[in-house]
Amino acid sequence: MITIKTDWAKTTPDGSPGISVRQHCLAVRCVAEELLHRFTHFCQDNGLKQQAVAFLAAAHDVGKISLDFLQKCPRWLHHEGLETQATNGGWASTYTRWHPSISQQSLHIFLSNRENPKYDLKTAYYWAAVVGAHHGRLLAQGSARPCRLTASENTLENERQICLREFWEACGRPALPRVKADDPRLWAVAGLITLADWIGSDEAFFPEDMPMSEAELRVRAAQAVAAVGLGLPPVKPGMTFAEIFGYAPYPMQTDCAATVTGPGIYVLEAPMGMGKTEAALWAAYHILQQGLAQGVYFALPTQVTSNRMFERVKAFARRICPDAAPTQLIHGNAWLCEDLKVLSVPGTADAPQNESPLRTDGLWFNTSRRSLFAPFGAGTVDQALLAVLAVKHFPLRRFALSRKVVIMDEVHSYDVYTGTIIRCLCRELEQLGCTVLILSATLTETVRRRLLEEPDDGEDISAPYPRITGRTKNKHLKPRTSSAPPDKNVSITHAPAHEARREALNLAYLDCLVLWVCDTVDGAQQTYLRLKEECGNADIQLGLLHSRFPFFRRVE
Repeated sequence: MITIKTDWAKTTPDGSPGISVRQHCLAVRCVAEELLHRFTHFCQDNGLKQQAVAFLAAAHDVGKISLDFLQKCPRWLHHEGLETQATNGGWASTYTRWHPSISQQSLHIFLSNRENPKYDLKTAYYWAAVVGAHHGRLLAQGSARPCRLTASENTLENERQICLREFWEACGRPALPRVKADDPRLWAVAGLITLADWIGSDEAFFPEDMPMSEAELRVRAAQAVAAVGLGLPPVKPGMTFAEIFGYAPYPMQTDCAATVTGPGIYVLEAPMGMGKTEAALWAAYHILQQGLAQGVYFALPTQVTSNRMFERVKAFARRICPDAAPTQLIHGNAWLCEDLKVLSVPGTADAPQNESPLRTDGLWFNTSRRSLFAPFGAGTVDQALLAVLAVKHFPLRRFALSRKVVIMDEVHSYDVYTGTIIRCLCRELEQLGCTVLILSATLTETVRRRLLEEPDDGEDISAPYPRITGRTKNKHLKPRTSSAPPDKNVSITHAPAHEARREALNLAYLDCLVLWVCDTVDGAQQTYLRLKEECGNADIQLGLLHSRFPFFRRVE
């Protein structure tokens, strides 16, 4: 029988054993509880008690109380007097399990052995799998029944069970709800635990060699979550449409805000030029102002359209919530667009007055796995679709999107495959308390019915185009028609190229934004060069838009 005197969860820079497993698990529990204070709707939306989520977060690393993990520190083996036994016993090839798998198995045993409350084997298995997924991978075991252990493993398994019971008692003996394999809250909780583990492992807040009490850990957890910039600060109340967007709203934009009153799925169909983007953001502002959402993600089909929308969402966020963390550009090549980002996290109220809070560069959000946690973002739709695909860390994305306003534009452009995944995403987001706004100019009736899960009984219940349809809490709303915006007068003149260039430059000096459209790439390049020559040293910004069209305006 193998006995140990100490365990460790982190090693110090010199390779010595650091803080204990219990302290690390407690730190992650404290971070999880702090996250729940920031994401206030999470437990309510998922029908969970905060204590239950805290217990699962604390249980995530009990698998480190195992020879499979502990033997990885040679200095620990020396301290425990186990070097000879480890070498002669071939522990390196015998104890090879991954610690999340051990955590999952131990929690499964713990839950299966409970009598009050009593869990069925599959419910115990699914909640244990949530904890086992905190490194991003689902760890399937061959059966929903707990695995049997050999005699040599029983001692450390008993210690893991004692540890789990301590966490369970400290959290008030919480009960977990009965779940099935397709329950959306399973993986939302898994995402929260993963995020809590990331923050709880940050050595800037939780040093690997500093024993701390629970009270100290709670203070550190609050500081860590605040410094990162997670959560949505208060939104400016009572703003008008003109204050946010600079012009009076069209009827369709007013109707959209009146229709989108809470979490659900909504479809806005209107031709180009009617202001669907502003309509969706105006509706999002009302949802945020009422405290019914925790952020906005604007999803588009391509990186080019995402780059342009990023500027608009950034301006929107700056006006309605200036204290929020930086708006993020979210797609595979966002790292190439650093000039578009504002890399600063505003100071928090609890930050020291004489120094900036940690993570003030805002780079915490600037990774593919973290960017969706920013309160405001614009990017490609695939970043949201990964929340419902079996990819690494999909639970993180699911938690990041919980209770957000998710706007998907140009849905009519997707093929059958992507469209099917979008429907699955909409169903999952609805169950996670999201407000989903789908924008399109040419959506077919069949696609709209599928997105809203309308009965296909042959009766067209839609309003005339342009229209707003939707459903909330499985109740379909009465379709609403909006009138078109007022007509605009367009003047067309034909002038020689040199006169057109002079007129364009004069307009630029009047702070107008001018777009010169050419029918060939060569023509665009030649026009750009001529305009650049005629600008001279004037304060006019000139560039090729998307490598095709030149644009220029006066520099403020």
